[in-house]
Amino acid sequence: MHGLGVGQTDRGRKRNNNEDYMFIDNELGLYIVSDGMGGHAAGEVASKSAVNSVVRQIKSQRPLLDRVKNKIEGISKVVRLAEKALVEACNDVYQLAKSKQNLAGMGSTLTLFLIVDEKAVMAHVGDTRLYLLRAGEVHLLSNDHTMAAEMVRKGIISLEESRGHRMSNVLTRTVGTHEAVQVDTLLIDIFPEDRFLLCSDGLSE
Repeated sequence: MHGLGVGQTDRGRKRNNNEDYMFIDNELGLYIVSDGMGGHAAGEVASKSAVNSVVRQIKSQRPLLDRVKNKIEGISKVVRLAEKALVEACNDVYQLAKSKQNLAGMGSTLTLFLIVDEKAVMAHVGDTRLYLLRAGEVHLLSNDHTMAAEMVRKGIISLEESRGHRMSNVLTRTVGTHEAVQVDTLLIDIFPEDRFLLCSDGLSE
């Protein structure tokens, strides 16, 4: 399976700078969207640094990806690679934030989508999202790591009540604000005509 991705970004109407950062590599089958924490120090630095760290790690493991495509290794190793890449990116951003006073406290979200043959791997932290369009239906594949989303999962508020909730933009997991982070992963079977959308909350909202 070969992916063909395109991307677009816009700073929107609320901020003077664009804290989103994306990466598209159709040959590698790697697609990433990251969103710096709005209102925090150097969000755009955090998102770019996180993506660059992940890309560097994934590219360094191209021999593994080739072995998986050739059925020499199992796809589970790609899931672990994606998870590890995000954890290490978290530490990279955290260490960078510690090194300069003007970067202190920076962090970002990140959603990674990696196609390997007829399967794909998602690795995800924050409230950037991954959607699947299949047979005319749209499915949200990622979970938002926000206070409001956690309240929905615990049955405290309804999904409808979560929209516009004062906790809807309060992140519970980020890349870079701590040394490590818990990463959501998902292994996906790809069917012909599937379409995937990665986006920041500026679009999903």
